[in-house]
Amino acid sequence: MSRGTGRRGAAAVLVALMVLTALTGCGYWRPFNDAAVGRTQDGVVVVQFGGAGTGYLGRMFTTTDGVTWRMLPAAPVASPAAVPGLHLQTEACVPGKPDHCYRVAVGHARVQESTDGGLHWSTVWELTAGRSLYLRRSGGYAADSTGAALRLESTSVVVLPLTAGYTVIVADQNDGLVVRRPDGRWARVGLAAEPGDPTVAVPDTGLGQGIVKEYLLALSIAGLALLLAIGAVRLAHQVGCARRAVLREEGIRILLGLGWTVGLDFVGGFYGEPGTGTVAVLSLVTCCVLAALVLVRRTWPANRRETAALLGAASGTGLLTLLPFLGWTVGYPDSYLRACALALTLAGCGLAGSWLLGFRRHASAEPHRSRLVPADERAG
Repeated sequence: MSRGTGRRGAAAVLVALMVLTALTGCGYWRPFNDAAVGRTQDGVVVVQFGGAGTGYLGRMFTTTDGVTWRMLPAAPVASPAAVPGLHLQTEACVPGKPDHCYRVAVGHARVQESTDGGLHWSTVWELTAGRSLYLRRSGGYAADSTGAALRLESTSVVVLPLTAGYTVIVADQNDGLVVRRPDGRWARVGLAAEPGDPTVAVPDTGLGQGIVKEYLLALSIAGLALLLAIGAVRLAHQVGCARRAVLREEGIRILLGLGWTVGLDFVGGFYGEPGTGTVAVLSLVTCCVLAALVLVRRTWPANRRETAALLGAASGTGLLTLLPFLGWTVGYPDSYLRACALALTLAGCGLAGSWLLGFRRHASAEPHRSRLVPADERAG
């Protein structure tokens, strides 16, 4: 196989893998609002205002059923403290049933229920750590110019009696409202809105969303797998001093690829998601780094069939690495750390398989290698 053909094949795979980054999409957008729910003389009132010093003057809505809302003709307010007569609670009981109560877990996006007057509490709704992280990374919230962090904590609760049963309304700060329907179902409903102007909660799952860095990581793992496979092919047909020279050369390439791969984990913080500009730069640099490490060689050490096998193994390793993160975006697993552990395990298996494949492909093709590999390569 000619050097040009091998390089074109490797470059084509690298470009194809980069297309995966397009799957992240643009997510959902909503204002950087905060919410609180309480009671005034007008009944149950939700105050929506600019959180964390954004300066946005909010609006007030009232409801009689927790489903439909009517905006109150009041002056804009900057915080719940500016609303006269607003009473906020972290615990509320079902009217007529003082032993049946609900409370918010301050500092967490969580609601608890007690049916014995507060002696025992059980969690009836919770935004898990995995879903909270997904919301922070998925692009569903507008970036705030003040640098304020997204807050996803339950702060206040109201129990509203209905003709048949009752409903529970919880304010979850930037995430809007969480409502318990009379049939017992809990749902994130987003911000309150007037009829004809509905809002929905930002989805806490979305296949492929919020993992731009992980796409780049999978691409780098694929490049690293190809480096390992190429190194194995070259080492397999060398002995003595020639093998040591190849080992040094390929070892440097592999260490540089590994360093780049590890470095991607810390862009934007381990749990963070880099911005659009950073992603564009990282994508370009990653392509350049991998192209330089994989393609810049005097000769290509494999024939056409071997190259196809090595490229397939490298692509498969990248895809295996990505699978746990794709599962995390839809909640399986919900834990990001568990997804990382699974991805690391699969990546390790893929890298080991790529290395072994390099040796095996060389062994099976050894009788024909003298016709396929240039003399200077066979000499070391």
